[in-house]
This record gives sequence, C-alpha cells and structure tokens, in this order.
Amino acid sequence: MKRLNPVVADLLTIFKMDKKYVRGEGYYLYEADGTRYTDFIAQYGAIPLGYNHEAIWAALDEIRENKLPSLCQPSTPIKAVELAQFLCDKMPGNLSVCTFGQSGAEAVEAAIKLARAATRKRKIVSTWKSFHGKTAGALAATGQEVYQKPFFIDTADYIKIPYNDEAALKKVLQEQGDEIAGFLVEPVQGEGGVNVPSSTYLRKAQELCRQHGVLFILDEIQTGLGRMGNWAVCVEQGLEPDILLLSKALGGGVVPIGVCMSTSALWEEDDFGKNHSSTFANNNFTCSISLAYLKYLEQNQHLFQQVKENGAYMRERLLQIQQKWPGVIKEVRGEAYLQAIEFEEIDAGDSYEFSILCSQGGLGYLVCGFLLNVYKLRIMPYLNQEMAVRIEPPLTISREEIDKLLYAIDRTCEILYYRDFYHLYRYTIYDNTIPETITDYRSKRREIVNSSTTKEPHRRFSFIAHYPQTRDLAINTPSFEQFNETELSNILEWQADYGEPGVVCTLSKISSKHGDVAAGSIIAIPYGGAKSAGAPQKGSRVRHSRGDPPRARNGSHRVRTGCVHLDRHARRNRCAGYDARPRDFNDRQYVYRHYVRQRVADWRSQDGYHPRNVQRSRDRCKWIDRAAVCHSFVAKDGKYSINR
Repeated sequence: MKRLNPVVADLLTIFKMDKKYVRGEGYYLYEADGTRYTDFIAQYGAIPLGYNHEAIWAALDEIRENKLPSLCQPSTPIKAVELAQFLCDKMPGNLSVCTFGQSGAEAVEAAIKLARAATRKRKIVSTWKSFHGKTAGALAATGQEVYQKPFFIDTADYIKIPYNDEAALKKVLQEQGDEIAGFLVEPVQGEGGVNVPSSTYLRKAQELCRQHGVLFILDEIQTGLGRMGNWAVCVEQGLEPDILLLSKALGGGVVPIGVCMSTSALWEEDDFGKNHSSTFANNNFTCSISLAYLKYLEQNQHLFQQVKENGAYMRERLLQIQQKWPGVIKEVRGEAYLQAIEFEEIDAGDSYEFSILCSQGGLGYLVCGFLLNVYKLRIMPYLNQEMAVRIEPPLTISREEIDKLLYAIDRTCEILYYRDFYHLYRYTIYDNTIPETITDYRSKRREIVNSSTTKEPHRRFSFIAHYPQTRDLAINTPSFEQFNETELSNILEWQADYGEPGVVCTLSKISSKHGDVAAGSIIAIPYGGAKSAGAPQKGSRVRHSRGDPPRARNGSHRVRTGCVHLDRHARRNRCAGYDARPRDFNDRQYVYRHYVRQRVADWRSQDGYHPRNVQRSRDRCKWIDRAAVCHSFVAKDGKYSINR
C-alpha cells in the first residue's frame, strides 16, 4: 500500500484496517487465512451487486468469446452506442447525448466544459459540503476547501451557496444569472456527510434555473442506478435536468466508467464536440459491462423495493439506537443504502485519550477499525467529517447481515455511553475479543469548570502535558484500569504512532491585576515520559530543546520548555526548569511543558490556594502549589488566587 499512497497506508495500518483481501464473493471479502468480512461500503457505491456477480462474468465471457474490439475510435463503438440508447430511454426529459469517460470526476469536467460552451458564460454555482471529484475543475466546484487548498485550486469562477437553501440560490441567480452557466448539485450530498434536502428543493432549484437561463446540472454519480432504490432520484421525482451525471455503479463493480448525459439543444454550438475527447472513452469493453449491469437491474427491479425497505428498516433501527443511548449519536442521516451516523464529541472530563482522538479526527477510524477487527463488518469513516461514519452496502445485502451490523453498532454505542473505552481500544493492541460485560464508568467523570468571565482574551497560554508512567493512562481514562502494564505500554506506543500534539482541554480564563484576560489550554503530547525524554520520532512535530521553541499552533504567545511533576495525592508539587510565576498578561506569556498525572478537573476542585515559596534557580524551582501551576489565577489584594 505504501507504493500507492504512503499517507493512507500509515493511517490504515494504525487502525488495523490494512486488510489484504484475496477473494470477494457477493457482499463478503476474504483474507488468505479464510477470515470473512461483510462489506457495507461497496467501494463508496461502485460495487452495486457485490463482488464477482454472475451477470457480470457472463458479459466478460461473451466479450472474450466474440473477440469484441475494445477501442476503435473514431469508428462507431457499437456497445457504447447501445449503452447510450439504454440510458437515454431510462432517464427523464430530453437527455439524448452521452459523453462517456472513465470516472465521475471526468463526467463533471465534461459537464462544466459543455455548460460553458453552450451558454457562453463562465461561472458555475455549487453548494457548500458538496463533492464532485478530485480533478482540478471538479475540485473547483466542490464545496470543501480542505480538498482545494493544498493544490492552489482556482475557484474564482465558482460560486458556493448553502445546500438545501432555495433563497440563497434565488439570490445568486438574480444577482449574477447573466454570468452563470449552470447550477451543479447532488440530490443527496454523499461525501459531505449524507445530507438529504427537503422534498421540494430540487424541483424549486430546477424552476429557478429555468427562469434565469441557467443550466440545471444534476450530479447523480453516487445516488444513481440503484443506490436510492430507483434508476435515479431525478426519475423518481420527475425532474428534467439539462445535464445528468452518472458513474460508480455504472461500472457494475468491475470497470471504471462515467457519463455526462445532456440534451441535444446544448450541442447547437459545436465548440464542445470539436474540442472534447478522451482516448479511452466509448470503450466497447467497459460499455458491455455497464450494459450487463443495467440489464440485470431491469430484469430484477425488485431490488429497488428491497433497497428502500431495508434502508427504511436500517434507518428506523439506528434512530432507536440513538434514543436508547442518549448523548452518543448526534444524528442519523440518509435514505435507502446511503446513510451516515454522526457521533457526539467526548471531552477530557471522561477521557484525555478519547478527547484528543476526537479532536484529531480519529473517532471515525477507531470505530470502523473496531467493527472491522472485532465484528468483521466493513464500514468507513469520512475523510472530512471527523465524527461520522458511512454505511453504503451492495444492493444485494441481506436483512440478516444488516441485523448483524445494527447489533454491533448498538454494542459500540453502549460502550461509548458507559465510557468503557477499554473495549474500543483493545483491538489496537491485537486483542479482537468480542466484548461481553461492559462496565459503567460514568461516575468517574470529572467535570471541567468553565470560567465565568465573558471578556475576550488579550493573550493565550498553554500547558503541554504527557504521561511520565504508563499507569497514568488509567487515571485520565478510568476504564483503562482493565489493561495490564504491558498492554498500557502498547497503548502508549500506539498513540505515539497515531497522534500529534493537540488541545485536549480549555482552561478557565485568567484575569491579571490590571484587568487583562488570558485564555489557557492543555496541549497533550501523545506519548509517555520515556519516549518524550528520548529523541523525537520520525515525523514528529514535537521538539524537545532548551531556549524558546516556536510559537504554539494554538495561538499561545511564547513557548519555553521545562517540566512540572504533579503528584496525584500531594497538595504541593515539585517543579523543575523555568520560572512558573504568574505574570502581568501584558508581559510575555509562556507555555510550559509538564509531566501531568492528574486531570485538570482535580486541579480546579481545590479552592483558596495561591502560589508561594517560588524561587527561581538554574536547576529548579522549589515547592509550588499545583493549583497555581495548572489552574487559572486572578489578582486579589496583591495576591493571585484561583479564578472560579
């Protein structure tokens, strides 16, 4: 995998999702040792009938037997013509021309070019959180900046508006309609987190486009050809797009193919026809496979009803699980076989480990890795929806397998509800035992006290914390008491591979005697004292050096290293390193690196303490109160005390 994508390879390896499948049959995938997994992701909708379906292999055998030429442009590709006719017969309105390519992104590129050539206008409107592909033009239309920034994508002619917002579309068309070539929209936002619009949104959008002379471009690359229990959403809703985009399922789970379908009226200008082509388009081989899949759908339209019924059943059960375990699932979204679960965040009051995992986008991967390794069920997280996972099975999935998934999700939610994180982390150290007894650790929560001041901070400061010993993991994540010392050490090693420094807890604001306010936070370093004392890991962003390290990424104004050791049972704590005295916040602020073995909630539970007996030396500071070091200060009568 590292030869293909080293970044993704590392991520999959960390969460034990780097399985090597050697056989696929139906909705099952197998490893070399025979371990079987049920696939609920279907290559993001591109495996509609599961793996190695008989109808697809019959088409492959026919191609070989007939010695069909695959590439014969510019002569007539007979299977491409047949496929185009089939699609035009099934899709609504006056869609009569098919421009084939090798992917959904290529279909989007063709649509943008065709819209501009036909209208003589440059601008394209799309929606925030949309996803239309990862080539340059498709990325420009995608409403997610995270995909655009690394590649300096020019979005000057691409307008983004909120999804499912008729007023926003009306406003932009009224103001800039003379410059807009088309409105590109998904019937359901897939990669954006499975967002379903109102039942009238698409029809109203089509009407607005017609009124302002703007092309209505419908991206059904993920929703089309069975995923929503129909030929396409536009067919079911009676829409008539000027341009319709299909891909994913169109390849029957075997070949890459996409299509940009359009009305003949858009071809009156010949610029697009003369200047757009693709070497591998109109391929008889890929078009034969697509035809085999579509004909199978036509002969087995009961699948549409099955998808709708099972999808409704799955959604209803997920909503029941959401109600059963309150505070675990934030939202269940989607319809049919395109659904998503978004989880609630868990803060440092319950677990430092889980809090930092959530903040760094790891929750979805941890849950998916847990289901894959423990229950042998394959779902996937979203790359840009950090708290959500997607469920997108083959159309042929059985009710029995759906029930297995729902049971596993129910158990996962039970673990999260009772904060027994031990069970979710066991697989990361190669213990794939199915949980039996789940223990209630909710009483071990320590509330984080928030500051009462509403003033905006003038400065920011941070404490940088990591564990000196492995047993400290169980203090900040109580359910980890079930691990032995060796297992805790392995958990620390695992965290070192995955995590990087991140804010784990926001502290109360601090007021100085002059009335200035500073905002504080604890930044967690994801490895223990022994590793921290050694050389930085390869690729680590944490540097251990004397002097003044760079400005903290969370906005803290100064960084200076040192250490503070906090004893769980001591009222006072020894500190070594640099001056830890509170300062006027107009003065320079510092970030101190600490060895922390106590939650900030414990520090905040102490009233009435203030720093004393602080004496700076080159080697150490003597006794200093833990509340002073790790809590907020406020000036009162010339002394600093805890700000409650």
